[in-house]
Amino acid sequence: MKTPPFKSVLFLLALALWALTPASPAATTNLVRMGNYDFNPTNLTINAGDTVRWTNTAATAHDTTANSGLWSSPTFGSPNTYSFRFTNSGNYPYYCALHVVSHPEQTGTVSVAASVIPPTVSITSPASGTDFSTPATFTFSATAADSDGSVTNVKFYAGATLLGSDASSPFSITASNLTTGTYSLTAVATDNSGLNTTSSPVTILVGTTRYVKMGDYYFNPTNITINPMDTVVWTNIAATAHDTTANSGLWSSPTFGSPNTYSFRFTNSGNYPYYCAVHVVSHPEQTGTVSVASSGNIVPSVAITNPANGAVFTAPASFTLAASASDSDGSVTQVQFFQATSSLGVDTTSPYSVAVSSLAAGSYIFSAVVTDNLGAKVTNTISLTVNALPTASITSPTNNASFFGPTNITINASANDSDGTIAKVEFFQGTNKLGEDLTSPYSLTWSNVAAGTYTLTAKATDNLGAVTTSAAVSISVSNSSANPVTILNPFFASTDFIFSFTSQSGRTYSVEYRNALDGSGWLSQTNLTGNGAILKITNRNPSSATRFYRVGGQ
Repeated sequence: MKTPPFKSVLFLLALALWALTPASPAATTNLVRMGNYDFNPTNLTINAGDTVRWTNTAATAHDTTANSGLWSSPTFGSPNTYSFRFTNSGNYPYYCALHVVSHPEQTGTVSVAASVIPPTVSITSPASGTDFSTPATFTFSATAADSDGSVTNVKFYAGATLLGSDASSPFSITASNLTTGTYSLTAVATDNSGLNTTSSPVTILVGTTRYVKMGDYYFNPTNITINPMDTVVWTNIAATAHDTTANSGLWSSPTFGSPNTYSFRFTNSGNYPYYCAVHVVSHPEQTGTVSVASSGNIVPSVAITNPANGAVFTAPASFTLAASASDSDGSVTQVQFFQATSSLGVDTTSPYSVAVSSLAAGSYIFSAVVTDNLGAKVTNTISLTVNALPTASITSPTNNASFFGPTNITINASANDSDGTIAKVEFFQGTNKLGEDLTSPYSLTWSNVAAGTYTLTAKATDNLGAVTTSAAVSISVSNSSANPVTILNPFFASTDFIFSFTSQSGRTYSVEYRNALDGSGWLSQTNLTGNGAILKITNRNPSSATRFYRVGGQ
């Protein structure tokens, strides 16, 4: 039988993890089995808001205790369970306290990814359109939730003015001493990952309340002067039922007796004579007038039209901040734009806008403040997120690497996201997707690659959908005969023998030695994988004064 020529075989091993993960995960329950002195899986990665349930499947009782003290279960046997919900991102190592001495290896880790879903928030009180008397004091409350984390704070605004904040549910503050005017109320919720959401606005009216008594066939006072947004309350103090009806038809109350009342809010300036319709024939003298001062003013309106509330941009972000504004009883003199409390500029002509440029990653609040010809101001506010692009690079193979094929090639990539997490890394040859990896370290094995020249890229996607493509890496695969191995530059260095040889990418090399050519068989020195560069071999303190070496490649 012929002895086959000396050769070795290269086995390329790579692990590719393939799992379908939703881009915006809902809260789920993840299971960990407690066996005989182990946790399975030992390491578990979940999202903020998820629950972990430990189930004892062993014959022995166990517990689960966080190193940090965040949770500590009672000791329980099979088939009982213990559950804990994780609201904040981070790594949480744990152990079995019952067996920490006898079995210290019974440990595990729960890794909680950062929140990727912004919180939700809505104002529950006051209702839109509610009237308050000057000065207005009321409870300002909101509901807020975060499906994959926790709400850390809710701030309450009247226009751009912060009225207060609350860090615990139920979220509410007491708004005090609001003066006459129309207010746009909003609530801004922040979650444990710093993501913000602004509620839909609620409009309230604050004005002075003035009173008119309805006696036997008179109004007292007969003539009353008020300001726009003020309310007049008519109170019947007579033995006879009466009503109050505007000459213009602007209001018309039902007929009511003592001690009932009727209210009406006046928004526009002017003179409004009125009478008692039920007695207009028998007592035409029962009249009065409400004069709404012309110095009063109907407040203007404003709405940010671009960008949308809750929008997500890629850093550095540049866009046009635009708003629409109008005034029903006058004219708009200007719209001023703010980032938080810093003015971005003023626009005095429609369409109203300013340029926003080069915003770094982070969460931002923008507002537009409209001013009318009589100085009344109204504010509209939005929040948005600027997302930093992830980074991506192919770490192996190197650019211009060459392989001897057909062969399997392991592609390794590095990906990071400074303000979030990496959702996936996709691997491409030209425009052809080879596959993807959802967890670090990111890698893929490209199998049975034929001869040719190829361009490889890796595409990283972060938790908010931003994408970065790595620099291209060019490789070549040749199916030509393997190059012969030539030993280069052999020399002694102290007690070491050193030599080198030129390798081919994709080939596996075995270095062997023997102390005499007529002695026993060849012994293995080392095995190497070629990378197209010169490989150096060092044999430290050879046991024999004479040594023979050979290098074989496959």
